Amino acid sequence: MKKPRRVISKSKMYGFNPWMDQLDAVNQLIAETGEKESTVLRKLIDEALIARRQGSLKEPEEPMQTQAEKEKINTIARLLVVVLDQLDKAMRVHDISLALSQDILAESRAGRRSAWEQLSAILKERGLSKREIDQRFDAETYEARNFAYAWTKDLKSKQAELPKTAGATKEALSSNPS
Repeated sequence: MKKPRRVISKSKMYGFNPWMDQLDAVNQLIAETGEKESTVLRKLIDEALIARRQGSLKEPEEPMQTQAEKEKINTIARLLVVVLDQLDKAMRVHDISLALSQDILAESRAGRRSAWEQLSAILKERGLSKREIDQRFDAETYEARNFAYAWTKDLKSKQAELPKTAGATKEALSSNPS
């Protein structure tokens, strides 16, 4: 079966100056095939057009991820979700602890102030001035604060010495220097 001959256009002519590497490649093809320059160039244009059409029909290729890479990404995503959940819980626990600490501090201060007001009447009867009573109150507050800070510092140093486990805090707390 004979191929139908293609008609050469006489109405349009393309003229261009090829790159040097293109010139060398075309001259090599001419030498290998023994065909005319115009025939080799037409075939090259046909091949390029076919490749372009086929390339435009294909979807752009995304870099292929291996199964191992996909699993790593999924594992990281799952771990991030777990960490975020734990962080959320820790923040809620911290908020509750802060609220309780504030309540304890307020009650402690109110109770102490009430006790000192009752004691101040007795101290006034003994001849102490309001200023001296306030100084005693401030001195006792200072002593209590120093005790609390020293206890906290001791607790932190014991935690640093213990292995990093969940039980470390419990063990350090059980040695309360009351």
